[in-house]
Amino acid sequence: MNGVFGFLSRAAFLPASLRTGMIEKLGSSGSASAAKQLIATLAAADQQTRNATLTAITVCGPAVVQPATEQLKSGAVGLRIAAAEALAQVGPSAAAALTTLQHNLATAPPDVRVGFLKAIGALGAAGEPAVDAIGSLLDDDNLRVVAAAATALGQIGPPAKGFVPELIGLVGHIEKSVREAAGEAVGRIGPITKVFVPKLIEQLGREDNGVRVAAAKALGEMGRDAAKAAGPLSEILEDTSRDVRQAVAEALGKIGEPASATASKIARLLSDRDYGVQAAAARACGQVGLFDADAIRQLIQLLAHNRGSVRHAAAEAVGMLGPKAADAARGLIALFDDKYEANQLAAARSLGRLGPIDATYVSAIEQKLQSPTEADRLLAARALAYMGPTAATAAPALIGAATNSSDQFAARCVEALINMGAAIQASLPVLVEQLNSSNPTVRERSLGIVARVATYAGSIADIVQSCTSDADPSVRDAARTALEQIQKAQLAGMSR
Repeated sequence: MNGVFGFLSRAAFLPASLRTGMIEKLGSSGSASAAKQLIATLAAADQQTRNATLTAITVCGPAVVQPATEQLKSGAVGLRIAAAEALAQVGPSAAAALTTLQHNLATAPPDVRVGFLKAIGALGAAGEPAVDAIGSLLDDDNLRVVAAAATALGQIGPPAKGFVPELIGLVGHIEKSVREAAGEAVGRIGPITKVFVPKLIEQLGREDNGVRVAAAKALGEMGRDAAKAAGPLSEILEDTSRDVRQAVAEALGKIGEPASATASKIARLLSDRDYGVQAAAARACGQVGLFDADAIRQLIQLLAHNRGSVRHAAAEAVGMLGPKAADAARGLIALFDDKYEANQLAAARSLGRLGPIDATYVSAIEQKLQSPTEADRLLAARALAYMGPTAATAAPALIGAATNSSDQFAARCVEALINMGAAIQASLPVLVEQLNSSNPTVRERSLGIVARVATYAGSIADIVQSCTSDADPSVRDAARTALEQIQKAQLAGMSR
């Protein structure tokens, strides 16, 4: 491995793929010497190599801690920052480095302090012994240090509750990075912060747009604990600043059901001139629980918005609303052809939350199981799996697909069949037909499905029993497994 170390240090001229391969080899070795070389590489690497190195450091794991701790005291600023970054990548497993990080926190150059703070924050609650040292940096002359200190306190969580008043004060800071870090930290520190909700509500009245945004985000991070702020937040929902409107809508959404009285006001933003605000409002409508039928129809219309982010938010929102938004089925199925995979998946998930939908829509999804495109078939199977018993009419098609395919698609089809529960019983005759197939592979796969839905397959136990005498040994093995599962399910039912 030493040869790799030396070669890597002179490998800047090599193709990126070769450098990446060497870096991966170092990470997989899991040795302290490899970790030391990775840290040195991190200090001088281009972005592509940095990304590969950070991944390798994660793989290397705890072996990074000792050499990184030693490098924290190096005279080279770049190496100290790289060591801190490596420790941050390891996370809570780097707790042994806390003493060194804390000891050098006050005297290190600003960029190094920022790196140290990130490493301590990554420890989470294990960083508690450093809380006072971090808190003392909230009034540092360097604003990057202040923002990093606020973020670290938020990551440590409740043990940093003593610094909430200072963080509340920073929510009104002139520097955006500081107020945003402070606002997020307040929310992450936990329930203890709700006693400061009135102070944050006061910040909502400030003239500076950035302060109102930061205050709204801080309240949103508190979630339900900021319920008393729902009214004051709703009063600035139609602020002239699009940033404020978006932040307020997001905050009310995170507060959730306690902010349900503001739903009608949030719904007005569904037609906002800014698509970012529209997306935030759509998601918030789902989170707080929209009841107005006209507003729900407007939300459903956003499934066809020309912005992908709005379509995604609307798809998630109608899923949160559940049966109240059952009319969204058509729009959600249309998103199966969306150019963004995230929107396709959001649509599939939300279809499963609408409750019973028109059989026409189930049939439309079922037809996609026959698509020549694998991605379309997988998406359809996934959607049917989310729908569970409400997709029972598609069971025969799923059985056919699962027994005639051995890939990921087949696994998704079986998952959908399992999720149908007792509703699968109506389609057991289709499974019996497959068990009588002349193709032994189809018989074997059919028995695999029987084993997975054994709780509801007791009525075909005799047929499964007959398959234990099949001419094909793989079929016989599968039959015995399926029969065993059926018997276990019957015994479990008798014991209840």
